Order: sequence, then structure tokens, then C-alpha cells
Amino acid sequence: RGAPAETRVVTARSLQLRLAGDLADVESATFRQDVKIVDGRLTATAETAVYDSAAETLQLRAGGDNRAARPRVVDAELEVDASEIDADLK
Repeated sequence: RGAPAETRVVTARSLQLRLAGDLADVESATFRQDVKIVDGRLTATAETAVYDSAAETLQLRAGGDNRAARPRVVDAELEVDASEIDADLK
């Protein structure tokens, strides 16, 4: 037997969904305030994260004020901090 599939978990204070019919068909999702994404050994944090299902992209952004934490992505081999992080999930 192979290893079980890993689960991607996103937490945030606010979530706005754009649906194409029902809950199972998400077009886009915007997470705001204290966003944390855990995907296996990778963890990402940001003030805002925008997922686009059709483009298969994830945008991580800092908040509107200078006090908000910059986006950060960490796994076992790398750490990235930047004012903006764009990920191609394809």
C-alpha cells in the first residue's frame, strides 16, 4: 500500500468563495486575515491568499498596512519571505 494522500488545510478569519453552481465547484477563494496553509511538509502564511481554480494559481499578499506580516513559505528545504508570492499549482 502507498502512503495516504496528504490533505491541504487552509485557515483564516474570513473566506469569500466564488462558486460555479454548488459548493463542490469553487471558481475562486479569497482568504483574509491570519491565513495559514499547510500542505504536507509545506507551510505558507500571509494576510491574504487568493486561489484561482481555472488558472491553478495561488497569490499570497501582505495586508493593507505596514504592520501586516509579509507572505512566507517554508518547507524542509527552503524559506521564502517576500512582499508578494505567486504560486503556479499546475
